[in-house]
Amino acid sequence: MSATKAYQLIEDLPKEHRGGSLAFFGAWFGGIADNCHFLKRASVNSEELELEFDNGELLKIWNPTKLEVLHDALVIWEADKVEWHWNLYGITPSDRHYYRFEKTNAGVVETHSYKYAMVPKEKAPAVEMAWFISSSRHKAPYDRFRSV
Repeated sequence: MSATKAYQLIEDLPKEHRGGSLAFFGAWFGGIADNCHFLKRASVNSEELELEFDNGELLKIWNPTKLEVLHDALVIWEADKVEWHWNLYGITPSDRHYYRFEKTNAGVVETHSYKYAMVPKEKAPAVEMAWFISSSRHKAPYDRFRSV
């Protein structure tokens, strides 16, 4: 699936599925169901998909493939690179805070500008936007892995 097809699938999401908690290669931003980010705008440039969220956050995904809309989440299984630009609550959005995940021959490499690292999991989806997480899973380990 190309970035353009991924963009169209995201644009076609119903309003109630245009936000949720975010994970990048299995690392949950802020913890499971700790944050809810609402999609404001999507755009595509060549093979880069950009998703802008309601508080100025920006998610860039290079070469997204194997995208699925499940009953509880939007899942992008594969991507070459993912960048999440975010801001602290009440602060003007900027590129100051970011997490970057890049697939290499050695695995998924994470770099960041904030004091806390996120630990990627090799077989987890590149991006997951979960709009529903059952109450029994809010603080429990919650992993969705590829079977192959």
